[in-house]
Order: sequence, then structure tokens, then C-alpha cells
Amino acid sequence: MMVGWGEGLDQAADYLNKKTDLPLGRVAAWYSVSFNLMFSMQADDIPVVLQLSPSELAALIDEDYLVIYVHQWQRGTPQNLLDALAPLEPEYRVWISGLEYVRVYRLNEN
Repeated sequence: MMVGWGEGLDQAADYLNKKTDLPLGRVAAWYSVSFNLMFSMQADDIPVVLQLSPSELAALIDEDYLVIYVHQWQRGTPQNLLDALAPLEPEYRVWISGLEYVRVYRLNEN
């Protein structure tokens, strides 16, 4: 069953808001409109597409942090971004009632 209406994004925003190195960093998030309501900076958007163009993928991989939401891995969107993240371990995860909702990946050191 598909789940997720933005639950856990508040916890991911709180986690990133507390990071002392973040003022220099760049963040992109799924549901960035909702995420940005809770985030102290302005996160870039992860496009809602099946596949990113090579330039879109490169731009996202160049971010310092990516906030990936359960809808993305349930639907496999954008698949090439998920494939690029697959070998990486998230720096932070949000679990609610035994279900994983959010993964925060640190991609680049500031």
C-alpha cells in the first residue's frame, strides 16, 4: 500500500535546521513546497518525473543534501536519481510507526 502525505518531512527539516555546517550548504527536497515551510533555508525542488535529464541529475547530485520521500522509492521516480543514490547510506532516516518515510543523503562536504 502506498503511503505518505508529507509525514516526517518536519523531522527531516528539524534535523537539517540543527546542522551547524548547513548555512554554507545546498539542499534539494521532494515536496519542497511543504518542506520549505519547516526548513530555515530554501530547498531546491526535486522534479516529479520518471527520469531526470542528464543536466538535472548532475545538478541534484551536486547538492550537499537530498531529502528523499517515500513516494519516490514507492513509485521509482525519478529512477535515475534513485539509482545514483542506491549505493549510498542515508545520513538520517525518519521512521514512523515502523515505516520509513524520509531519507536524508549528504552528498558533498561543505
